[in-house]
Formats: sequence, C-alpha cells, structure tokens
Amino acid sequence: MIRIVHTGDWHYGVRATNVIRGGFNQREMDVYRAGEVLTDYIVNELKPDIVCLVGDLYQTTRPDALAITKLFSAVKKLLDSGCEVVIIGGNHDTPARPGQESPLTHFSRFFPAHVFLEQASEEIKGVCFH
Repeated sequence: MIRIVHTGDWHYGVRATNVIRGGFNQREMDVYRAGEVLTDYIVNELKPDIVCLVGDLYQTTRPDALAITKLFSAVKKLLDSGCEVVIIGGNHDTPARPGQESPLTHFSRFFPAHVFLEQASEEIKGVCFH
C-alpha cells in the first residue's frame, strides 16, 4: 500500500499583519513555524511514500530569500526522509508576465522533486499524477 500525504497553501512569505518582533513580521514567522511542525510530523509520524505540496507554496511569484530558504529546508527534510515529493504550482506561484519563471522551477533544478507547473502526467511509485 502506498501512503500519500497531501498538503497545500503554505503561503511562505505572507505578511498578513504589521506586528514586528525581533525585526521579523510575526505572521510570517508563525507560518514558518507551522510549516516546520507539519514537516516534522510528516517525516516522524506519518512516514509517507509520497508527499504532495500543492498550490500557493509561496505568497508571491517573487519570494524573498527567507521564504525560499524555509521552503527549500522543508523539501530537503522530506526528501532526506526517503519519500518522493510532488510539487504542484498554484495561482500565487504562477507569474502573470510572459517569460517570467515560477519560483517553483528551482525545486526541479536543485532537488529530485517532481514539479508540475503545467498540465502533465507522471507515474510515481505506481501512482499517476496529472
């Protein structure tokens, strides 16, 4: 049996409040902490074969360095646990300007992750994703 975890809408880089603590936006730090807790739970408790990170992983198509670093760390931790990672872009990850890359393209460049930014199909561990 294949175990799949599906999660989405992480919105790394969101700043939905003006509360600043220690030089950082409090809401943004809350989102990163929640992502770290979720990633640890997936790796240590659920132990899936495949993790799907679906839609709006970043708040904008031009995330800052902290948002990129935090999401890269989460994906690396998932991959290091031995599971496959499927990343599917959402509207916040999709540039409106022609020729501008999605920030999610970097995951297929630097990690053995399966990144879907357009309609496509791929079989992973006997499961067809499209």
